[in-house]
Amino acid sequence: MNLLVKNVEENMNKEKLREEVVEISEMEDGWDSYGAESFTKETIDKVNEIIDCLDDKYPDPCIVPSPMGIQFEWDRSKYNYLEISVDDINSEISYLQGFGEGVEDYVDKKISNPSEINELLEEFYKNVERVNDE
Repeated sequence: MNLLVKNVEENMNKEKLREEVVEISEMEDGWDSYGAESFTKETIDKVNEIIDCLDDKYPDPCIVPSPMGIQFEWDRSKYNYLEISVDDINSEISYLQGFGEGVEDYVDKKISNPSEINELLEEFYKNVERVNDE
């Protein structure tokens, strides 16, 4: 799932995000048709912790399950994106940020505290032109 953010003036709807997490938590083994296991309680708890600490002044991320864990995705363009991942094996949080077309135009690091995500979002949305759908 790779949706572009159309309106950065919309505030985050945490209730909607939590509902999406409930749906993901109810996915059974084999949900991806390739044998992916259902998500651990620790992973679901960590995802909810992240939602709780997110500043709601930012738009909703896409919450995407993957065989490796659960991702939060914010996209400004094809090459300008921020992904926060919660690993399903150890519940570690990491981020991937792309900012250009080249292979070297990205950052991939671990996050020790979920509150750091707001700092990443602040930088990610800095100087964004506000575009409203008409």
